[in-house]
Amino acid sequence: MSRSMKLSRYVAASDCLTAARSGFRGRLVFSTRSGNLMRLTEAAWQTLLADDIDAIGDEQRGVLAQAGILVDRSEDEFAAVVRENQAAVDANDVLYQVIQPSAWCELACGGCGQAHEKTLKSELMREDFLARVESRLASGRYRELRIGWFGAEPLTGIAVMRDMSPRLMTLAARHGCGYSARLVTSGLGLTPKVARELAQCHGVREVEIALNGDPKTHGRRRPGTNGKESFAAIFRNLCLIAAASNLGITLRCNVTRENATAVSGLIERIAEAGLAGRIRFYVSSVCASGAAAHDTALDPKTLADAEVEWLALQARLGYQPALLPQRRKIVCLSVQHDAEVVDAHGGNNCTETPCVPAHGQPDRHAVSFPVKVITQTQMQPAQRLKAFNAQLLNGEHRQCAACAMLPVCGGQCPKSWHEGMAPCPSTKHNIRHRLNLLFALDELAK
Repeated sequence: MSRSMKLSRYVAASDCLTAARSGFRGRLVFSTRSGNLMRLTEAAWQTLLADDIDAIGDEQRGVLAQAGILVDRSEDEFAAVVRENQAAVDANDVLYQVIQPSAWCELACGGCGQAHEKTLKSELMREDFLARVESRLASGRYRELRIGWFGAEPLTGIAVMRDMSPRLMTLAARHGCGYSARLVTSGLGLTPKVARELAQCHGVREVEIALNGDPKTHGRRRPGTNGKESFAAIFRNLCLIAAASNLGITLRCNVTRENATAVSGLIERIAEAGLAGRIRFYVSSVCASGAAAHDTALDPKTLADAEVEWLALQARLGYQPALLPQRRKIVCLSVQHDAEVVDAHGGNNCTETPCVPAHGQPDRHAVSFPVKVITQTQMQPAQRLKAFNAQLLNGEHRQCAACAMLPVCGGQCPKSWHEGMAPCPSTKHNIRHRLNLLFALDELAK
């Protein structure tokens, strides 16, 4: 049996560490494919690296195989992972539809890339979209309709939400489907009254808010269109809804070279407000949405190193940070069969392109951003995105094929690959340090 097994290509390990209390000396080994985590002695780890499987006892081999750390030697793991991902896409029974009810935003964020205008989704576009949703639900393949309210700023189009939410709920009920919604918002208009309405009338269970550092740095990056600072109002709303609602709250900090030094202060401010155990916090690099936002981004390695420090700070202050990434079989909505992004002008199928002039005018049937790599079949951009897993199997995006993090990122962003940019997640650069941190936290908890 031993020679039929090998060390999986989809594993990551901590440094060799010594536990002060138990005297254990070895590593945390994480299977990115299975999600299992094991402590292995340094001797056992070196045996695996040397491919000396015969030296491992039968019982331990069985445990390692069950954890996904050892796999069948004949298996093409890369192909298996990508096929598992595509199988998840094909079996997906949640119809995800992202709606931009308004093209307006009350913030004037630097590097946003969107061209905001006071345009609401027209009644004709609403009816057309609802008819498409009805047709998709009538297919019988879905058990749930999930709506993502997105921007610009969706709360500037709450009148559209008030019109569409009950109709969408009715469609879901008519076809025997569950219903849920989430909202991505600046938080400026997310008062307790609005939060109650979202939960009670719109089926919203989760909200995601962005704060870009402390008041000063946030104010420079995300001022109101009237020129006034926005941090105080957003933070006040955050505290109030955390105390008075059952909404799941995620707080995102978009990190740039300008505000990186202010992230720790934001983490501390959230904890001082008593919110550390109530919200999920994460950092994200600014992305290129048709503007030069990516020119202000930290280089990936610098961001990854800083992220570990921020995770350690969160753990110290009572947050429950997600140190290990989870398997991600469906990379984003663009690869799903019937998922759609419906912006205020018509349609789309990527959340990075609505209202961005660099991506051209919206087209309901194909994303209009330019695709640099054109295949012999001259596929439309939307088709190219949906075929992402097939492209991986065909040898495109070779960095993914060689990366141990593929199971937990899925390729991260098909659109970025098509635009010639590698969108690799921070975990590619800091998984070892995350495991080191997890080892240390486990020791402190004992």
